[in-house]
Amino acid sequence: MGLAIKRNAKGLYKAKSTISDESVSDVWLTEDEFKRVLIVRSYWRFIEETIKIDLEFPSGYYVNDSREWIDEKAGAGSSFLLENWKKANTIEEKYREIIERLKIEL
Repeated sequence: MGLAIKRNAKGLYKAKSTISDESVSDVWLTEDEFKRVLIVRSYWRFIEETIKIDLEFPSGYYVNDSREWIDEKAGAGSSFLLENWKKANTIEEKYREIIERLKIEL
């Protein structure tokens, strides 16, 4: 996903998605404020990818030079995210459960 970033004469930033035209911010932000927005967006992509890997692996990966395909795992991560996106804390709880179960230290 790309961002079309604009900087005004005061050194403030705004951006929108080059794919969906979605606005990253409706107001002009300082450099540090804009960095926070980018970091939070990156953090959520990391959480989403963590859930997808946990629910889908090894489906979609090449194992022993052959692509694995497991119907019940293919797309399971995306389905989970779509079904739970509006439910309070569900995605964060799933992420924390995965990190704890796999003993990942960040």
